[in-house]
Amino acid sequence: MEEELIEVISIVQSSENIERILDYLENRIKTPTKIAKALRLSQANVSRTLKKLNENKLVKCLNPDKKVGRLYTITDLGKKALEYAKK
Repeated sequence: MEEELIEVISIVQSSENIERILDYLENRIKTPTKIAKALRLSQANVSRTLKKLNENKLVKCLNPDKKVGRLYTITDLGKKALEYAKK
């Protein structure tokens, strides 16, 4: 298994909220507000987590220049890491 994948699997398994957010985004494109409401998490927690996931290439912001209404989706690497984390 490649080193990058091992690192991101570790990130996914480090927090239940990370796994929940990735799982929620698996077949969706959503804003942090929608994610927070759907998963009953604080907006701040979701935004912080998305920033970390974006930095590690597990999610991608589709419109990073926007201040409000940023859209996030899971990346192929994120899907692969989530798949291993669920095993």
